[in-house]
Amino acid sequence: MLLSDPEVVRFVNENFVPCWQMVRPVPQVTIDFGEGRKLRRTLAGNTVIEICLPDGRVVDSFPGVYLPEDLLGEARQSLELVRKLDPAMSDAAAAAAVISWHQARAIGPPAALVAISLDKSAVESPLLRALRLNP
Repeated sequence: MLLSDPEVVRFVNENFVPCWQMVRPVPQVTIDFGEGRKLRRTLAGNTVIEICLPDGRVVDSFPGVYLPEDLLGEARQSLELVRKLDPAMSDAAAAAAVISWHQARAIGPPAALVAISLDKSAVESPLLRALRLNP
C-alpha cells in the first residue's frame, strides 16, 4: 500500500509527474483448498519506481517493496541529485554525474529493505521451489 500512503502521495505529486507502465503481467498462483476456499497471490513482485529527467532518462530506480519512510528518504536524495543536474549539461556529462553519485552511495540497501526482502523471500521461496520457479 506504499502508493496509497498520504505522505508518499503528497511528495510524489509535489515533486514529480507520476505515471506508470505495465511491463509484464503480474505472476500469480492460485491454490484451491476445496469447498470454495482459494488462496490467490502474486509471486516475485512487479514494481519498480523510477525517477526520470524530463526527457525520460532514468536517474534512479527503486525495485521491490518499500516502507513509505524508506522510499521517501531515498527519493528525497534522488530529487536532490536531479535538482543539481544542470539542464545545459551534455548527455555524457549528466550520465557521468549520475554514475558518480550512485558510486558514492553504493553501500547497499537500507536495513529495513533487506528485512522486508528477507521476509517476502521466506514466504515466497517454498512456493517458488514447489513450482520450480526458484533457481
